[in-house]
Amino acid sequence: MIKLRLAFAVLVLVAAFSSTPSSAWWVGYVCSGSYTSAAYTGYGSTCTSAHNDLVANLPNLAEEDCFNVPYSDHACNLSTNITSACSCNGGVCQESGTTTHSCARCGYYNGPLCP
Repeated sequence: MIKLRLAFAVLVLVAAFSSTPSSAWWVGYVCSGSYTSAAYTGYGSTCTSAHNDLVANLPNLAEEDCFNVPYSDHACNLSTNITSACSCNGGVCQESGTTTHSCARCGYYNGPLCP
């Protein structure tokens, strides 16, 4: 009897995990909202390296923003905004900017968002 119950429990689990929403109901990732990250300043020995530092770190700020948005999985639709053009002083160059972005979440039509 125990083996029969165990087999039934396994069958129920397999059925639960193998069922997927109908393609008519599945949305996938949806980018929504419009957010602007905190300002970041990139530094380098040249304007190119300062710019590269800036654009390499802005996505991290966008991800941090989206971390605080309910049901958000990650940032999407990122756009870099240069707020202060590159300037060099004493061999150190800097360029500042922000990113405008949306936050992605997964969800269903007429159904719950992913927890």
